[in-house]
Amino acid sequence: KNRDSYSEASDESDVSEAEVDGDSDDDNVVKSWGPDLIGDEEDRRRLNEMNDIDRESELYSRKEKVDAWKERQEVRQKLLLTEKRTGSTFSSYPDR
Repeated sequence: KNRDSYSEASDESDVSEAEVDGDSDDDNVVKSWGPDLIGDEEDRRRLNEMNDIDRESELYSRKEKVDAWKERQEVRQKLLLTEKRTGSTFSSYPDR
């Protein structure tokens, strides 16, 4: 493997989860769901009261939100790694 991929892999540990995490409402909602995409007991009760189609639609929507959240986290982490390596910040790049 080339040196860049090695240094990139080793640098990932230099970025803490706190640096990558956002504090938006979506972030907090996504984090409140378990691996089954269900939150607390009230959320479980509400989902169980839905008909099958509505419940599956809600769970599918949640899965899409989780996937989008994970993708944003990966982009944030890569951006922070780039900023640490170059010493510049994203806000210093010109608008295109």
